[in-house]
Amino acid sequence: MFLRSTDPRYDSRLLRALEILSANDFIISGVFWTRTGEEDIFLQNFRDFSNFSKVAKFGSGIKNVHNQCLWQLFQAKRIWGSPAHVIYACDLDTFLIALFLKPLKGYKVVFDQFDPYESRFKIKAICFFIRQIEKLFVQFADVYVVPKNERAMRNHPHTVVVPNMPMVSKIESVENFTSPYLFYGGILNSDRGLLTAIEVMRKRINWVFVIAGFGELENKIKEVTLPNVVFLGKRSPSQIMALAASSSVILGTYDSTVSNNRNSASNKVAEAALLNVPIVISTGSGQEAEVKKFHLGFVVNYGIQEDLDKVLQSLEDTPWEPIGYLSESYLRRFRWLETSAHLSDAIREVLLNEKN
Repeated sequence: MFLRSTDPRYDSRLLRALEILSANDFIISGVFWTRTGEEDIFLQNFRDFSNFSKVAKFGSGIKNVHNQCLWQLFQAKRIWGSPAHVIYACDLDTFLIALFLKPLKGYKVVFDQFDPYESRFKIKAICFFIRQIEKLFVQFADVYVVPKNERAMRNHPHTVVVPNMPMVSKIESVENFTSPYLFYGGILNSDRGLLTAIEVMRKRINWVFVIAGFGELENKIKEVTLPNVVFLGKRSPSQIMALAASSSVILGTYDSTVSNNRNSASNKVAEAALLNVPIVISTGSGQEAEVKKFHLGFVVNYGIQEDLDKVLQSLEDTPWEPIGYLSESYLRRFRWLETSAHLSDAIREVLLNEKN
């Protein structure tokens, strides 16, 4: 049973986990909080699933405490009535309730730490408190899943590294843009350089900034009246890949003053590598050396409009020429089926140990 407090239809990491476990004969159910108020959603590969129908803004932090409490009760009810042998908890707001009921139900718990939960809050004291909770309780997970080793909270006997990777094999048809365009697809957080890019578009009128996703900046982006800033809203992972593939450059900047971003595990570098489209990242994200070594794009200072403007100007002056050939060993890191088979192996191992 998957537990996740976002819309699974647009959550590429969850969809990849679902894909690999379904391919390995696991029967899948799910409990989700899309935050849209929908009661009925359609999902493939699930035997059954439930959606918490409360409307809430993504990334509203402490303002959402009441709904978070109701969400915990909703999950508890669904877990209690489920025959699942494994609870796949995505992030802290599903992990703790899964641990609480584990002794009573006897299932195994997989904790997939998509992002440290503290990244959803801005008050330092709250962030510190949440970080300590994660460090304390992660040891009780039967399988601990992280996007990269550096994200792991502590040594765990069943730590599985499953990188954030795009689903390149599934690309859908999407809108066409005749002008060169900068593309961002993902969570619309204030620490992703989106507002800086919008400001750059005020004078780069021959460029278009195409934005797809949802999050805390959604309403602010909708209010932008610039004709060359296009907001598409939510798009499926395959549509995100199609938009990235057709773009002139991908935006992948992160504010390194946010602790979670100093060792980011963005799948956007993987998109750039696999699609042969340049990417713009920021210093302090931990990915600068990789981008420079493999000629994947540009490194700028976060939040500096002039730096991003120079990137767009350079692409106008000189068409981008990708390295042309990346080593097979490098690209293999981003192929989901090749790198994530050990996820199902780890789950089967803890189930087998229980029987023995």
